[in-house]
Amino acid sequence: MLTKNVDQVVIGKSTFSVLLGLQLLQSGSNVLFLDDDRMGYGDLYERFISETTMKSLQAWGEELSVDPLINIHKYRTPSQHYIHLNCARQSIRVKLSSSPTGNMLELARKLGYPEDKQYFPESDSFDEEVLASLSRLGKHLYRFQTLSQLDAKIFTGQIPKDLVDWAEPIIAPFLGRKQLNLNRPWDAFFYVARAIYHQKFSLDFSTAEIWHLLIEAISPRYELDATKLVSDLVDVYQLRGGQFKATRVREWMFYKSAPWSLELSSYEGIIHPKKLILMGSHSSPIGLELEPGGNSYISVSMDFESEQNINVHSVGTRHFVFSPENVGTDFGLWSMKHLVDGKMKVEVAIRKREGMKIEFVAKQLISMSQVILDEHFSLNKFKPVSNKLKQERELWIDEHFHKPRKLRGELLLPAKIKLKQVLAPGSTETVKNVMYFGPGRRDRLGLISSLIDMKDSLPRLQ
Repeated sequence: MLTKNVDQVVIGKSTFSVLLGLQLLQSGSNVLFLDDDRMGYGDLYERFISETTMKSLQAWGEELSVDPLINIHKYRTPSQHYIHLNCARQSIRVKLSSSPTGNMLELARKLGYPEDKQYFPESDSFDEEVLASLSRLGKHLYRFQTLSQLDAKIFTGQIPKDLVDWAEPIIAPFLGRKQLNLNRPWDAFFYVARAIYHQKFSLDFSTAEIWHLLIEAISPRYELDATKLVSDLVDVYQLRGGQFKATRVREWMFYKSAPWSLELSSYEGIIHPKKLILMGSHSSPIGLELEPGGNSYISVSMDFESEQNINVHSVGTRHFVFSPENVGTDFGLWSMKHLVDGKMKVEVAIRKREGMKIEFVAKQLISMSQVILDEHFSLNKFKPVSNKLKQERELWIDEHFHKPRKLRGELLLPAKIKLKQVLAPGSTETVKNVMYFGPGRRDRLGLISSLIDMKDSLPRLQ
């Protein structure tokens, strides 16, 4: 039986929500963790993560003595991805894998190196040196930094000098500029890299963000078995006295704009929390809206299968397709992921519009997907499995319409996020003692700054 009066209710099952629940338990809180299937993060946000983020999660696990996070390497699989750019009247395909040296060579070869002679480290152990520095950076970001302290020096101070020397000529053309020029290959690359690594579409940038995007591109990336990791984390959470329930929230009640009670769909009935914490991309399915909501993109996926029933690339390989012509349109980014038995999952970032239904654009999206697949996988013909589309949980913020706040003229800070309760159609009320963590919060460095933000917010959550 669940305790009726609790300090915090954490809603949305994910690696990060269980981690936050464990942190709150350690601080002495009485926590209820709800697995409401309407809340959660997208596959790209939660599972496709970098070496730096892995080490930050590991550092948090070490502080809390949580074995699944300490041994997070057991839940990861190396992943490679391709970025396809149509830029400056040429098609560019950048392949990024688990070798930092290989990624540096690939980026310089495909996008161009700003100097006549490319400075390049000659040490045979350079990959190991870079990986060790990324490990230090991830732990450093978690243990010592807050969002107010993040700047370019945090990144350059942790990575090897040889890597800094190689990267500086690439970064230099961006210093003092305010916007990306998508007719230039490196600018177009950073634009799409932000969509992948930060889940934003924006022409604005800061030096810290450019450095972070370049480090993310060089770093190995992994597919995280989040389902297994979350299951093991929930076991630890419950052993430490945390309450867990897989159920939906049926109804809210607020008193003087603060949480008073929530009714669960299960037989436990009414719960009285002091604070609510929402963990997922979209909060509107449970009746709480983000403010500012603004312009954003949601994700829609389609399934295709190979007519030859073969995989040219290994299972899990991702492809991202971008053209500057997509900027400002209803279709921001296309991505493909190779599945088993020659199947392919195609996902598109589609502009969110009031009252939209994906069924209305199903025929158009399937047709456009077919054209992209034929163009980029001409040796392996694909056909749609069905005409059904599925809305996924990814969320991209379109910051062409959003002016961020600035810190010290360098790092662009997140917007101030409020949540509103939907009382009736067209009627809302701003609520308090309700926190949200996810891409809608506009964390400037994506998931890594979201984790730092969670840590910074702990005093306010307790």
